[in-house]
Amino acid sequence: MDSIRIMQNVIIVCVVCSTFIFCSVNAVSTKTIETLKIASHQGNDQAAFNLGNIYANGIGVSQNYTEAEKWFRIAAVQGNTKAQCTLGMLFYAGKGLTQDYVIVRELL
Repeated sequence: MDSIRIMQNVIIVCVVCSTFIFCSVNAVSTKTIETLKIASHQGNDQAAFNLGNIYANGIGVSQNYTEAEKWFRIAAVQGNTKAQCTLGMLFYAGKGLTQDYVIVRELL
C-alpha cells in the first residue's frame, strides 16, 4: 500500500472517531461533515453510514430523514450491513419515510 493511501485511511479513521466523539456531545462540525462526504464518495461505506446517523439524529444539522436515507442507502449498496439494517428499520417504522414492507424485506 502506498503512503498516500495509508495517509487517506488514517485521515478517514480520525474523522470517523471524531464523529463519534462529537456525536456524544450533539455537535458535528461542517468540516467533519464535508470530510465524511468526500470519504463516502471515495467508497468509504462507514463514512456514509456515519452521515446517515448524523442526519437521522439531527447531530449538528437539522434532522432530515430524506438526507439520512440517501447516505444509509449509499452505505448499504457498498455492503455496510449496519446501514442495511438501519435503512430497513426506518422503512419498517415509517420514520421520516413512507412505510414500505417490500423494501424492508429486501433489506433485512
